[in-house]
Amino acid sequence: MSIAAAPDSQADNTKPDIEQGPTTYKWTSEKGWGNSRLVMFGAIDSWQQAEAKLQQLGLVHSDGCLHLRALVSRVELLSAAQTEAAAELVLEQQCVAKAAAALKEQGTIAGSISTKTVTRAVKNVLDLAAQQQQPILTSATKQRRVAFSRQPHDSDSIMAIDSTYLTLSSSQRRRKKWVRKGTKPVACKPIKGKQLHVYGGITKYGVTRLIRVTGSTGHPKKYLKYCKKTKAMVQHSGVGAVEFQEVLGEELQPQGQQLFSAAGVRDWTLLLDGASAHRAPATVAFMTSKGIRIVADWPPNSPDLNPIENAWAWLKQQLYARQYANLEAMWQAAEAIWASMPLSMCQNLMDSIATRKAICIEREGGHTGY
Repeated sequence: MSIAAAPDSQADNTKPDIEQGPTTYKWTSEKGWGNSRLVMFGAIDSWQQAEAKLQQLGLVHSDGCLHLRALVSRVELLSAAQTEAAAELVLEQQCVAKAAAALKEQGTIAGSISTKTVTRAVKNVLDLAAQQQQPILTSATKQRRVAFSRQPHDSDSIMAIDSTYLTLSSSQRRRKKWVRKGTKPVACKPIKGKQLHVYGGITKYGVTRLIRVTGSTGHPKKYLKYCKKTKAMVQHSGVGAVEFQEVLGEELQPQGQQLFSAAGVRDWTLLLDGASAHRAPATVAFMTSKGIRIVADWPPNSPDLNPIENAWAWLKQQLYARQYANLEAMWQAAEAIWASMPLSMCQNLMDSIATRKAICIEREGGHTGY
């Protein structure tokens, strides 16, 4: 085996002295300097030890040249204690640059250490993660969550129903894309304020269709509500009890019945959150008259217990991966994506109800992490 070091100027086959301690050397094969890589050795004080280490790691071609792509490393400029100190400051200040400056001022790290080096070090123990929004849970709410979670529920006979908003501007974010050299990619300018408000249902046996409701841009506002301030009837900007009853009776309930009947399930229940349209006395009376049963004692501020929230998240992830010129194009895509939800996903989401409740009980009503 032959080894050659890559000097700063021109290539030669002279072997430089190897200093004691952790040292980084630049190696190359005799076939050329283009494939040079940084290879880390520990306490090596002779070329014999270096060659033995390379043979031990299997970094040798069949022709005797070094396998230069197999090992890449860098010198760690911060010790474990320095890295932990940096991590604590980053957690406190939420800024790597400020943390690095403070560490230098304290004398914890050398003044020559760059912010990039500190960033690389703290990434070994920290993650830069997006914050997950969670509703505030009071003591009373936690008690209701635990009480609900202790009740028996059969996911085989439950259909979760809810609504969500899909915004056109979310699909029109500026993003990089592959194009031919010399070509400038052009995206539609975000159209703010354009949105869809849709209802849908999910069971272990599939999903219902999406239903566009009031709150969607361009959707007629034909439902009225009483305004206490003006003491007059005004147009409803969202879904009220009357509209929800129509959506439930004409769309969601019949479609749910088809899904359960096809699966051989006769009796089933609806899982509804505490939205005013869902729990209004008129809605409760309507469901009673139609023989529609609902999951009782649903706790407030508990979207993490409802599997349809994860279904909405999946829909938005798929939907916003593309850009749409107008709201109608996004609506057609949303319908197609929702209808294509894999049956295995439906089953896993509904089966997760038991897991969510078990975690809720274990955490004494706290967030489940879903």
